[in-house]
Parts: sequence; structure tokens; C-alpha cells
Amino acid sequence: MYIGHIPEVGAYALKGLGISVPLLLIISAFSMLVGGGGAPLAAIALGRKDREEAERILGAGTFFLTVLGIFLPIIILNYSYF
Repeated sequence: MYIGHIPEVGAYALKGLGISVPLLLIISAFSMLVGGGGAPLAAIALGRKDREEAERILGAGTFFLTVLGIFLPIIILNYSYF
């Protein structure tokens, strides 16, 4: 509401939010997918005193988050122009 009332640039600011917020939500959803699945599994492994398994799970989660952080924006930005 306040952004739309900014003199001279309010409409452009709302357009920018309309484009960037859905992209941010998509990237956040995929990040929560990895984190919400990996953290409980690592906690269960730590509860069993299986430190190697917990490290493997957390390493895989970190790897997938890195891959998503690199490729997901590229994919989204390529398809958003069409």
C-alpha cells in the first residue's frame, strides 16, 4: 500500500515486487523442501549416536542447496522471459 504511493516511482516499484516476490517464494520453497527433510533425518541419526550418517545427510543437504541455489534461478529466469 505504501509502495504504490511513492511519488513518481510507485507504479514501477509495485511492478518490481510483483515480479520478484513470486520468484523469491519459489526459491524459498525449494530450500525449505531440502532443509525440512534433511534436518529431521540428521537429528534422528544423531539421536542414534550415528555421527557419520548425520554428517552424510547434512553434506547431501548442503550439496543440494548449493545446486538449487545455482541452477534454480537460472532456470526460472530463462523461463520468465518467454
